[in-house]
Amino acid sequence: MKCKACKKPIKKGEERRITNITTIHKTDECFNLLIKQTTELAKRVREKREKQAKTKKKKRKKLTNAKWRKKCVEIAKKIAKERDNYTCVTCNRSKAQGYQIHGSHILPESKHLRMSCVPENIMAQCARCHMDWHEHPLSNAQWFHLKFTGRYEELVAMDRKFKKEMIKPNYEEIYNQLKASK
Repeated sequence: MKCKACKKPIKKGEERRITNITTIHKTDECFNLLIKQTTELAKRVREKREKQAKTKKKKRKKLTNAKWRKKCVEIAKKIAKERDNYTCVTCNRSKAQGYQIHGSHILPESKHLRMSCVPENIMAQCARCHMDWHEHPLSNAQWFHLKFTGRYEELVAMDRKFKKEMIKPNYEEIYNQLKASK
C-alpha cells in the first residue's frame, strides 16, 4: 500500500486511514501534505468551473431551425394581420372595436409545414371565428372558396412547388426576408 500524500510505501502499523480509500503515513508531514494537495486540487477544480462558466456566458446559443420557423410564423401572422387591417375577414370585427385578432392558417401547419410562414397562407380572424374555423372545417372551406376565389388553388400550387423542389427551408433566411419586407 502507498501513501496518498508522499507516494512512498507504507509499512504495516505506520498507516493512518483518512477515508476508506485514502491511507497515509501516521506522520504530521504526510497529513499536512495531503491537506495541501487536496486544497490545491479543489482550487484548480473551482478555477476550471469558473472559467467554464465565463465561456458559457460568452457563447450565444444558436437557434434551431424549428425556433427560427416559430419566429417566422410570428412575423408572417403580423404581416397578414396588418394586410387585413386587424379586421376579421369572416365577420368584420376589428382590433379597434376591442376584439382579439388571430392569424389563422388556411392550409394547416401540421400538413403544410413549408407554408406555415407564408403570409398569403394566413388570414386575420377574431378569436370566435378562428375557433369556428377549426371546429367546422367543411362549412368554412365552402365560405372561403366563395369569398377568396382562386386563393386556395394558388396556395396549394405554391405548396406543391415547395414539395417538388424538395428544398429544406432555411427559416433563418426566411425570417430575415420577412423582417425586411415589414
